[in-house]
Amino acid sequence: MLFGLCGLKKTVCGSCGAVHRSHYDKKVRRVRDLSCGEMRIYLEVRIRRVQCRRCGKVKREALEWLSRNPFYTKRFAFFVGRRCRSMTIQDVAKELKLDWHTVKELDKQYMEKQLA
Repeated sequence: MLFGLCGLKKTVCGSCGAVHRSHYDKKVRRVRDLSCGEMRIYLEVRIRRVQCRRCGKVKREALEWLSRNPFYTKRFAFFVGRRCRSMTIQDVAKELKLDWHTVKELDKQYMEKQLA
């Protein structure tokens, strides 16, 4: 199933937050979400890029439910961070079948959120 964006929706620059009526291009990206039992869940999302007039760059649109790593949802990143509280990064990586560095980055995001 492909989650699309409404054609009337405005695109927000992921860098400066400027709102635009049009987009530069779009592509489909697979984003990992929370698992359902042993089944890994991936969402296919159309990600739009905008050529921002304010900052002069082509940037991915800002989607509030994506983590800083655009291949994972925020709730998946939060889940990984909670698992790291009771397990080692290597054990979490093995359990979720992720790279060690990915788990480390998602854990850093979780820690920053907890300290804020």
